[in-house]
Amino acid sequence: IMFVKSNIAKASAEFEAESGMKPLRGSLMRALSQRWKELPEMAKLPYLEEAEALNLKDGILPLVRKQMRLPSRHRKRQPSGWDIFVRRQRGLQPLGGPVVMQILARKWRELPEAERSSYKEEASQAEI
Repeated sequence: IMFVKSNIAKASAEFEAESGMKPLRGSLMRALSQRWKELPEMAKLPYLEEAEALNLKDGILPLVRKQMRLPSRHRKRQPSGWDIFVRRQRGLQPLGGPVVMQILARKWRELPEAERSSYKEEASQAEI
């Protein structure tokens, strides 16, 4: 919320300068959401600190922290054989979302154990 409040006027002016029209609220919020996602984690910290100062802890802040995983709390885990399999196969599927994951899960279960173990071996050697 702090990020949106700080940047909505600027984003609106940029949109209006580019298109010559006032932006719709939904498209403006989508643009700001995308900017937030692209913002480096360390650049997000001032907005989170400002939110904490305004005592938004009980409302929005836990959700934000849960979604963005601050650097100090984020721990990368060793990928599994399944993770390696999914990364390779995901680009080959024409569909998206849960349908792809269902297809991949079925393929993974149907793989011979030798193939599965090759993915698991590769995962154990992967760098975190």
